[in-house]
Amino acid sequence: MDGNSDPPRTPPKTPADGKAMATPTPTDPGAEPPTPPTVPRKPRVPGIKEMYSLLEVQMLGYWVTFPFARHVYDMVNKALLFFGKPEGQQGLDELNFDLKKTIWLLLGGLKKRWTQQQGEKPLEILAGGSTQNGKTAIKKAISWTNGRSGVTTIIISSTKRGTSSIAKKFFKDEQRDGKRVWPLPYMICLSESRPCTNTIREVLRRGGIVLCHDAPSRIDQISDALNDPEMRKIPLVIILDEADSFLRREDQSTKLEKALKRLFATGRVLIIYNVTATMLPVLLHMKMDGREIGANSFIVTECRSNYVGPDSFFPLQHKGKDVFLDPENEERSERAMNLLYEQAFKKKGSETLVITDRTIERMEQRADGVQKMYPHVAVMIVTNNGISLRPPLKPMFRGLTLEHVTSEELEGLKTWSAADVINFVDNRFQIETPLVIFGYGLMIRGDSFVSKQRVPDHIICRMGPKISIEKLVQACGRATYQRQATNCNIEDEKRVTILTYPLDYISVRAYPHFMAELQEKLRQPGMTLAKALSPEETYSHKANFMPPGQERSIGQVRDNLRLDVRFLPPPQ
Repeated sequence: MDGNSDPPRTPPKTPADGKAMATPTPTDPGAEPPTPPTVPRKPRVPGIKEMYSLLEVQMLGYWVTFPFARHVYDMVNKALLFFGKPEGQQGLDELNFDLKKTIWLLLGGLKKRWTQQQGEKPLEILAGGSTQNGKTAIKKAISWTNGRSGVTTIIISSTKRGTSSIAKKFFKDEQRDGKRVWPLPYMICLSESRPCTNTIREVLRRGGIVLCHDAPSRIDQISDALNDPEMRKIPLVIILDEADSFLRREDQSTKLEKALKRLFATGRVLIIYNVTATMLPVLLHMKMDGREIGANSFIVTECRSNYVGPDSFFPLQHKGKDVFLDPENEERSERAMNLLYEQAFKKKGSETLVITDRTIERMEQRADGVQKMYPHVAVMIVTNNGISLRPPLKPMFRGLTLEHVTSEELEGLKTWSAADVINFVDNRFQIETPLVIFGYGLMIRGDSFVSKQRVPDHIICRMGPKISIEKLVQACGRATYQRQATNCNIEDEKRVTILTYPLDYISVRAYPHFMAELQEKLRQPGMTLAKALSPEETYSHKANFMPPGQERSIGQVRDNLRLDVRFLPPPQ
């Protein structure tokens, strides 16, 4: 009811004889003047014009009105409660990504695509930022908003372990004081179980969340559930987590790529989110396909002052000189690794990541050698068989108590996440005990190696020549983190000691700078993706992640991606 409508009329009173009584008027003798009616008004949404200006609506490119903005505003404040933040701008400032833009893009995209016909291309939105910088929160915000909008979310991530980790984070983060606060929709993880088709359909109908890893058979399971006239009507939003890892070959002929094509063709997919910290392969594919995307369709996590990223990586030092692995001399590389071990394992509470060997046998040999030389060190080995933990053989110093751990307990740790096993080490062997973690494939993406008290402070990364730039950046990214007040094993300075090949060190530090400069170019008026990734554009020397001599591929080797831009030479 608005202010111009007539006030509600009071029905005339009826006497006992059933005849209606005349309503008194001001001209009747003895009649009281009528009381001005109280017109109920809609409650004003505070700050709506400050949060969503008409200019912002036009910049985002959506034909929306303020009632739509009110809906977004209401959804944003409820989402802030879900994240445990205060309502309004204060809560938005506490997050390291633009929650308002995230929900605005999602609801605006759903509004535009709601009436699209089967076979039309879905809207694409990119989400990323630096490694280990809170991209899970973006996925949670999208899934939560979808669930309250009658839309089903399908999240496909790389590796079975990484997908299970997302499911555990989703469930853990919605629990506060033993209660569910603004709970996520009904969720099922196909990486932890193999439910029947009817069970998957029930989750899809409820507007729930279906998580799945990058196995073609599991993706086909979702497609089979959607292969029904009624199921094809369900609106879907698909999140491709670690999106660049799904691009395998130039002709898209792998089983994984075919399974994804079938899923996109079978379901009513309205929006696809490409989420990754290494976005360049996705952008190069978009350029080749003639697809454009503006900076407003990027959702990026912000690197706050507590973020320890590649800019905090510094080479191993020995006698005042930088030390690197030698690609031509294996013996020299082994001496450099032993030098890093010596420095790291003298430090109380150190955490060292070692990503050097593909085979379990070689990892176990290195673990044997470390504990023989440094018996006070705890050892973790991360493989497809799970996580194996070797307790320290003796305390680092007198007075340090090491609790006994049974073989049954060690066997149970195999299915735990890496962060939970590190917490176990901190609790049973105390934070002062140094820890070394060996792995390879499962330490490239997905899992986090940060506990409540311990963060990585040393890393050795020796990847094979066929490993792409993106996998290199992701692997070294296991040593990045958001610093918290509970971290006990770090100095006041933000520093991670890294041992790798010289050219890989340059690439790892330069890649985030290139992505930041690319996004800045896309914000320029008239700039297109094709132009930003062309020889016409020049990037700074700090962004040159492909220095002379770097032979690693961009994306998968058989994807044959090329970057044709110019880089300024470094200053003399």
